Amino acid sequence: MEEAGVITRSKTQPDKPATSMVSQASQSPSQTRGKKRQSPKQKNIAKKHQRLTQESEPEPDSPTQTQKQCTFKSNVIGTLGLLSKLNLNNAHLELLKQTPFWMLIDAIKKGKLAEKACLKHDKPILSIIENYDTNDSKFLIGGKKVAITRNDIKLIFGIACGNKPIGDLNKKKIDVAFATRRGIQEARIGSKKMKDMINEILQKREESITDEDIRDVVRLICMFICLTLFFSTSGVTIAWTYVHCMEKIEEIKDYDWDQSIAETLNTSMHKFHDKPRDATGCVVALMTQEQHKVLIEKTADLEKDSNAMKNQLLKMEKERDSLEEKLQKMDTLSNVLKKDRDEMENQLLEMRKERDSLKETLQNTDAMSDNNKKALTMQIESLTTEKGQLQKYLNTTEQRQKAIIVQKDAEIRSLTNKLSLTNKLSIQPRHTKEPQKHLPAIETDSSLLTQRSEESIHNITQTYTDQKIEQVVHEVTQLYAPAEKKSEGDNKDDNAKQRPRKQNKDENYYYGSITKDGHKKEPIVLDETDEPQAEIKKLDNKIALLEKKARIVLALLPDQCQETIRKFWELEEGCTHVWDCEDPNLRIYQEDTFLGGDQNSAKRALDGVSSKILKTRTILIPIYGSSHYTLLELDTIDQEWRFYNSIRRQGRRDRYCEATATLRNNVTNYINQHSNKKIKTSAKLLNNTPQQEPGSVDCAVVVAYIIRQKLMKQPIQSDLSKQQCLQMRADIVEAFVSDPNRSWTPEIYHNRMENLRLQKFYDDQELLQEKEKQA
Repeated sequence: MEEAGVITRSKTQPDKPATSMVSQASQSPSQTRGKKRQSPKQKNIAKKHQRLTQESEPEPDSPTQTQKQCTFKSNVIGTLGLLSKLNLNNAHLELLKQTPFWMLIDAIKKGKLAEKACLKHDKPILSIIENYDTNDSKFLIGGKKVAITRNDIKLIFGIACGNKPIGDLNKKKIDVAFATRRGIQEARIGSKKMKDMINEILQKREESITDEDIRDVVRLICMFICLTLFFSTSGVTIAWTYVHCMEKIEEIKDYDWDQSIAETLNTSMHKFHDKPRDATGCVVALMTQEQHKVLIEKTADLEKDSNAMKNQLLKMEKERDSLEEKLQKMDTLSNVLKKDRDEMENQLLEMRKERDSLKETLQNTDAMSDNNKKALTMQIESLTTEKGQLQKYLNTTEQRQKAIIVQKDAEIRSLTNKLSLTNKLSIQPRHTKEPQKHLPAIETDSSLLTQRSEESIHNITQTYTDQKIEQVVHEVTQLYAPAEKKSEGDNKDDNAKQRPRKQNKDENYYYGSITKDGHKKEPIVLDETDEPQAEIKKLDNKIALLEKKARIVLALLPDQCQETIRKFWELEEGCTHVWDCEDPNLRIYQEDTFLGGDQNSAKRALDGVSSKILKTRTILIPIYGSSHYTLLELDTIDQEWRFYNSIRRQGRRDRYCEATATLRNNVTNYINQHSNKKIKTSAKLLNNTPQQEPGSVDCAVVVAYIIRQKLMKQPIQSDLSKQQCLQMRADIVEAFVSDPNRSWTPEIYHNRMENLRLQKFYDDQELLQEKEKQA
């Protein structure tokens, strides 16, 4: 019966096997009437087809029960076969591009859909239909309910269409212009009729083909796709409603084909869920649900494998630690063997000296008596024999030592390679392979392990003393600046003007300076004698005006350190640079610690240290802004930012932390782009940060303390006493002033300040000239 333009099976129509209906529909009337006069070749083909049909039918549950053969009409093979045989020209293709089925047609024309991949399997489709729930119109697949929606049809077949409904149309043959124009006599148009009409039009001569013929070919191709794939029924004909929708090719896209296909399929599922073999519509789309089920199962398996890999990685990390201990023990054994060999060589040298001494004694005793000569000769022979035995023993011992050393070196190389492999596997856990679970046990003394631990701690403390504290020393030295000295502001433009530029001048040569009144300012030469009483007295008057805390810190310093600071402050100038060296790329100025900068400048800065950043777990970044020091920490293993602030925030937000957003974004984006990490830009505010006293300037001291505790892997004390902060200030200043390689000697500082003045003078001149030109 025909209902809303869609052909469905009548309840009174007897059920027929789908394969027999296909074979009957594909035969012409003459072939049907002449079925008894088939040739032997045709009989063999029919028998072969019947045998294949019987093999594909499932066995009945009981001898009396027979099951109906299932072959769903919806498939892609028919469309694939039709388009592969047609010789379409550019006019046909241009019109097909205007249809909603162009993406499917284009994929077939370009060979993206292989015939083997388009084969339809009835058993999975039957299984899916049997699990259809009519209450919520969903399929139960892999323990989850999945529905076929309009969007699913659009994604599966690539149909681009509008929203104009098709189901509201109910057209008959007399209403369809195509049937009248082509003079179709049949009640309905079937797939064979469509193929014959396409071939008939394409076989015409080129000069006799009209524009309407080209359009009819496009219409027939779209009808064939709808009949064999999207709106397949129990028969082999298509409803006139769909033919009417294709009359105007430019308006085919306006109809909602996705919704109509989905509704036809869901209607069939509701109607035939208890008889899945009778289902109609685009059942090919159900195959994607089966793939979804397989994907769910694979995902579960991958999760299990991931847990197993994590456990395996933990075991391998333990084995790596064991290998490191064994390597250290082997180093100890090698050093012991080398010491024994050196001692035996020294003994051999002493015996050679003894032998030479005896030879000299023998030459000087020619005049002695024969008895004495015989006694000496026997003694020499005895010593020579002992020397030979000892030499033989030494040679044997040396060979054994060399063999042991070679063996231990080979074991060290083997264990080193395994340790390297373990480190690589810890970075890429999905490609790890389980190393050997047991390695040869090597029993050695553990003294070297203790020694290396002490050396490591010494190296860490030295690193803190010589390198890390320079970033905060200027905070301490600024305490001694004159009260009328203008402080550094947060104005980035002013700071950028005052920033020293790279000069091709000798830093050890004094170029002189000019004061505001025009007189030349002579350099101050420090007196290296032991009696600078007049200068010290002058400075003492100035230092007396400093705050009490600065005087306490100065008193905690050694006398020599105090003298150096007094000489330095004779310059009566502030200092804006934090640390310096001969390499111009490693100079650090106070302006460099301000926040901001675009992503390109950040990338250029990070490229210079990328080899260290990408291989480091913890990155500590001191931040200076708004006259306050804070600390940013990035843990690349835990993949999170941590923020230390010695001033407790008011409320839930921290304005100092929010000011580091640009810096965090730049560093995070750089690391994520150059590694497989997914670090977030948000920062965790830590509550265990030591807090400075109100009104104090201990923020830099707190930052230096946290950095030291991190480097030494020691816990951070949440409260620091006033005496601890003062002592730490004194230690930082002493370490900075006592460094023989410091770059802020008065001579170098004078040269740098003069360079800054000259550079500013030249910049002002250039700016003035530009303004004059513009005027």
